[in-house]
Amino acid sequence: INGSTGSGINYGELTGITSFSGGSGAITLAPLSLLPITLGNFNAICGENNTNTIHWSTISENNSAYFTAERSRAGDNWLSVDQVPSVTNSNSVQYYSIIDINKTSSDIVYYRLRQYDLNGTSEGYGTVTLECENGELGFNINPNSASATVAISVHGDVDEESIYFTFTDLNGRLIKQINFSEGNGKLLNVNIEQLPSGYYIIRMVKDGQSIQMERMVKL
Repeated sequence: INGSTGSGINYGELTGITSFSGGSGAITLAPLSLLPITLGNFNAICGENNTNTIHWSTISENNSAYFTAERSRAGDNWLSVDQVPSVTNSNSVQYYSIIDINKTSSDIVYYRLRQYDLNGTSEGYGTVTLECENGELGFNINPNSASATVAISVHGDVDEESIYFTFTDLNGRLIKQINFSEGNGKLLNVNIEQLPSGYYIIRMVKDGQSIQMERMVKL
């Protein structure tokens, strides 16, 4: 019988064995292959002139060939947006993006990601939902449980000179502060590898006032 453990380790089980006495190895655990990629985050950001930008990061890659981003208006009938080559093999955080210049006129659009190996096999990731008509100032964080990197995506009308983000622990101690600059786009990729494991509070602050608060878990 073939299968895998909860940690993703493949195994083979011998059948027809009624007793473990006099021998060993009735169940053999052995890694058979590495995951093609470990996804860090996956986001989409509203842009100008009816364009959106799709962002994602990987924590590790193994024999990865390229990525494609796909778009849908209603969560079905997916269309390819574009593809980008991957770095193939990596054990450090890598960042990617694709600009969707043919976005539909729909207020809500869905995106998903697909990764292709060098041998032609593929695996899908997503979906993310993007609503570009929301003018209320705020942010999303993706993922909210991570070990290496998180992405903060800003939406609404912004005044970059008065907005920043703070990372605090549950005791209120300031750990990190990041100033927002729209010149770098409405996505902030934050490396959290050096943070101790635990819970953190991320706040968006404008003119000294807290606008929104989200909780994040550092694994």
